Amino acid sequence: MTLRKRLIALSMVAACAATSFAGAAFTDQSDIKVDDYVLTRMQELNIIKGYEDGSFKPNKIVTRAEMAKMIYVLRNGHDDASLYTNKFDSAFTDINDSWAKVYIEYCEAHQFVRGRTTTKYCPNEPVTTVEAARMLLLELRYSPQFLAGREWKDTVMEKAENIGLLNGVAVGQDDPLPRQYAAQLIYNAIDTPTVVWRDDAYTSVTLLGDDNQTVGEKYMSLKKSTSTLTNVVKTNGQGHLHRNSGLHRVCC
Repeated sequence: MTLRKRLIALSMVAACAATSFAGAAFTDQSDIKVDDYVLTRMQELNIIKGYEDGSFKPNKIVTRAEMAKMIYVLRNGHDDASLYTNKFDSAFTDINDSWAKVYIEYCEAHQFVRGRTTTKYCPNEPVTTVEAARMLLLELRYSPQFLAGREWKDTVMEKAENIGLLNGVAVGQDDPLPRQYAAQLIYNAIDTPTVVWRDDAYTSVTLLGDDNQTVGEKYMSLKKSTSTLTNVVKTNGQGHLHRNSGLHRVCC
């Protein structure tokens, strides 16, 4: 992990602790292999949360329905998909009774997901590491065509490895993805610059030579900060954070 990401993570942990956010140890903490600040950030951003019994269930496998919801939250900054109810036509015939129907339809319409067949999404089946990585690369604005073809798995894993998306993810490409490593993948994606196609190649740099906005900046209202964490002021239940270098959500 780069020093920049470490500083970002530490600032997020400090802020969450100050606001009494759910960053405390889980009852199954001994089973958690990823760093605490990864799960803290996932909870703060409402992407992956712990259970009411105080556990996180780090090795519980993420389903394809659950991954679609995570992608939706990552893209929109919240989990309320009511605006999109009955808005999209779906090719999938097996999602009508799924709790994640709207999330899946949204992700299908935006080409973040594809089915196991042309008509079957298989929402209750496990999502694999390579499937989840592909979804996140699409969030980073790589094209579906670039991540398609007979060798799509090799393309996805090579690109994900090159940009640091797989840092800390200790499962194979075709393995079912546990919750803790889904959290790690998404954590890595949040601080990764989005890309554009320019001069016959993908680039994460603007024409002026600056980094493109990260996923967190572009879609989740996270902003870079260079201030020092001094205190937290709550207004109407919302914490206004003052911190050192990193990304933070703009309070509203």
